[in-house]
Amino acid sequence: MTYTSIKIKQRKSVVSNRRVPLYMQLIRHRKMKRIPLDLYVHPEEWEPDKQIAVIPPGTERTQSEYLLRINEVIEQARQTVGQIIGQLEKKGDFTVDDIIASYTKKISSAHLPAYIDKLVRELTEQQRHATSRHYRSLQNSFNNFLSQQDSNGQDITLSDINKAKIIEYEKYLNAQGLAPNTVSFYLRTLRAIRNKAVAAGLVEDEPGLFKQVNTRIEKTQKRAVKEETIKDLEALTDEKLETPNLSLARDLFLFSYYTRGMAFIDIVHLTKDNIRGDMLVYTRRKTGQELQIKLIPKIRALIEKYYLEDFPYLFPIIKQSASEEYKKYESALRTQNLRLKKIGESIGCYLSTYIPRHTWASVAKSKGIPEELISEGMGHTSLKTTRIYIATFDNTRLDRMNEFVISGTCKENYLTGNSVSW
Repeated sequence: MTYTSIKIKQRKSVVSNRRVPLYMQLIRHRKMKRIPLDLYVHPEEWEPDKQIAVIPPGTERTQSEYLLRINEVIEQARQTVGQIIGQLEKKGDFTVDDIIASYTKKISSAHLPAYIDKLVRELTEQQRHATSRHYRSLQNSFNNFLSQQDSNGQDITLSDINKAKIIEYEKYLNAQGLAPNTVSFYLRTLRAIRNKAVAAGLVEDEPGLFKQVNTRIEKTQKRAVKEETIKDLEALTDEKLETPNLSLARDLFLFSYYTRGMAFIDIVHLTKDNIRGDMLVYTRRKTGQELQIKLIPKIRALIEKYYLEDFPYLFPIIKQSASEEYKKYESALRTQNLRLKKIGESIGCYLSTYIPRHTWASVAKSKGIPEELISEGMGHTSLKTTRIYIATFDNTRLDRMNEFVISGTCKENYLTGNSVSW
């Protein structure tokens, strides 16, 4: 009986301190073939004798989890090849090319967890952390769903994602008491992952696969607060807030409002280099668009309040470290929202990091500023996006507008200042 050699190896690298791909080496009848595994490790993270990934001392948690996952994928690949060899042996003699052909056909129905892991790695390398987080959230949710069905989440393939499975998943999500938009989010994320697999040729396209489930985005309540609330926050002294942490949370909220609704993730990463003369210049992390904001007194006062000579950031939110940067931001975001919730309760309203942006847009609109200018100020690429942030006018303002329309007052009078107030 002819023996088939199966080994996991790491390609040699000519560049130091660079991740190197792993591959499976197959030898049969003195013929050798390689199967790429789409797994990458640094030389110090690989034990060639044991053919496993190892975790060096001082490795960060994210990378440690990735290395452990690598060993699971390797073991899964070994088992798959072993099953193929067992099936081929029943039919008679075979070659290493037969193994490769069967393996390629088998993995064309790619395992969902492994495929999501691959996408997450790619997105992380591209600094698309939000999408990466969405994919991981879907994976966790779907695994919980499968566990209730007594199914092994590691074994499910993209081909298993059929209409029946999708409908069952939607029922599971609804049973969890999730909001319709949250249910839609998970289903849209699953659809996006499958569409990527279709584009990669890993699974057949099935038009209308998600047609019977909720993938709509329902209109939600606007998250702006009244301009009076901003004044209430400005009137809150540090003494009234009692702790420096709450004062910082209030100040970051106001800073966002003063800077045309700057996103919290952009505030977190502001450094002294972003100050250029009398302008604050930064690049939106979400869109890559550069925005310039004049340092009006209120903005300058908040920057000066937290200015530290030996600290690079404008605000003491995260420490100077590139390691696990996005996780530190997420932790800071959660902390900020908890503090804002507490402050909001003290003045009788709900506050979060999203609200300054919505509020600035709505206040700007209420003062008669054209939507096109508001959109430009917020760094939006379309008016459609801007309108999401603008609160709906109440009926009294609409009634006054209607009175103006039907009153016969001409445009010229309006332009000269003889107009009614909206």
